[in-house]
Amino acid sequence: MAQETSHCETAGDSAYERPAPDLFDRLEEYVDPKWIFVLPAVLYAAILVVIPMIDLFALSFTGHSGFSLANYEQMVTDSNFHAIIVNTIMFVMPSTAIELILGVALALAFYRDFPFKERVQTLFLIPMVLSPFAVGMMFRWFFDSSLGIVNYLFGQAGLPRFVWLGDATLAMISIIIADVWQWTPFVFLLAYATMKSIPESIVEAAKIDGASRWQRFRYVVLPHIYPVLLITALIKLIIAFKSSDKIFAMTNGGPGSATKTMTMYIYEITFEFGNFERGAAASVLFLVLILVIGNVFVWLLRRTDREV
Repeated sequence: MAQETSHCETAGDSAYERPAPDLFDRLEEYVDPKWIFVLPAVLYAAILVVIPMIDLFALSFTGHSGFSLANYEQMVTDSNFHAIIVNTIMFVMPSTAIELILGVALALAFYRDFPFKERVQTLFLIPMVLSPFAVGMMFRWFFDSSLGIVNYLFGQAGLPRFVWLGDATLAMISIIIADVWQWTPFVFLLAYATMKSIPESIVEAAKIDGASRWQRFRYVVLPHIYPVLLITALIKLIIAFKSSDKIFAMTNGGPGSATKTMTMYIYEITFEFGNFERGAAASVLFLVLILVIGNVFVWLLRRTDREV
C-alpha cells in the first residue's frame, strides 16, 4: 500500500514538473520564437500594404481588353504629367534643402546657452503641431495680393506689390516659404538633440588645438550629425512628396497647373475624372520615384557606416 502511495506521489510530481506542451511550445519546435512575435506585424503589413499594392499594380495594367500597357504609355507621353513631375521636384528639393540648412543653423545657434533658451525652443514646436491645411490658409492670407500682410509691409517699405499666388513662379516660392516655416523646427529638433549628444571633451580638444568655429563644425560636429541629417532629409522628402493639403489651401494647384503636385494629380484623375486605371499607373510611377530616392539615401547611410 505504501509502495502504491509513493508511486502515485512520484507520478504526480512528474506530471507537475512536465506539463503538457501548449501551442507556443509546439510552434517553437518548428519555428524560431522571434518569428512568432513578429507575425502580427507581418500580417498587418500583408493585409494593409502588400495586398493593396498587388491590387494597385494589377489595376495599373488593366485596359479595355484586359492586360494592357496603355495607361503607362499615356503617362509617359503626356506633357501634363511631365510638368507635374517638374512641379513636384521644384517644390520638394528646394524646400527640403532650405529646411536642412536653416535647421542646422538654428541648432548651432542654440548649442550655446543664452537667456530664455528653453522658452524659445518651445515656441519652435508651434508650427509642427499645426495642420498643413491650417498653415496653408494662414499663408494664403499672408500672401493675398490686396489684404495680405506681405504686400502691406512691401508698400510701407516703398517696394512694389506682387500678385504672389497669381504668378506661377511666385506661387511656388510662397508654398516653399510656408513649408519651410512649418518643417524647419523638425530638422532643428533632431539636429540639436544629436549635437547635444556629442562629448564636450571632443569639441574642447579641437578648440584647444586651434580649430576655428568652421573647422570645429566641419570636422567634429558635422560627422556626428551627418547620419541623422540623412535620415531627417529622407523623412522630410517623403513628407514633401505626399504634401497636398497645404498646396490645396494656398493655390489649389494654380495658377493653372503651375503648383499642382503628384498627389494632387493622382487624386484628380482618379476621383474627379474617374479614371482609376490611369490613377493606379500614376501611383506606381510615383512609388518608383520615391523608392529610387529612398534607395539613394540608404546607400549613403551604408557608405557612412562603412567609413565609420
